[in-house]
Amino acid sequence: LIVWYRKRICKSADDDEDIFKINVDELELDISADIIGSGAQSVVYRAIDTKTGRTFAVKDFRHNTSAKRELEMLQSVSNPHVVTLYGSVNSPKDGNLLLVMEMMAGGPLASV
Repeated sequence: LIVWYRKRICKSADDDEDIFKINVDELELDISADIIGSGAQSVVYRAIDTKTGRTFAVKDFRHNTSAKRELEMLQSVSNPHVVTLYGSVNSPKDGNLLLVMEMMAGGPLASV
């Protein structure tokens, strides 16, 4: 699942947010500074596939130990009630593991 990344920091022409780009499998993702969730172990950012316009969630772990456990779990499960993992890559910013997952509608789980 880990393919490669293209390290490139740039500015968005629209709103001056920091963006970095990663490539995972066939996806070319622009990851914005738009935080859609956070917790003790990770921060989740919104990402857009530049080829299709499809939105993804990219989870950036603060500690790679918990990231590896979650990665192994998601790779071993195939269930419609579990978020789909599309790939993983090391962050070009800090080397942390990033998990590229499907974007789920409905907001934070805590609000359900």
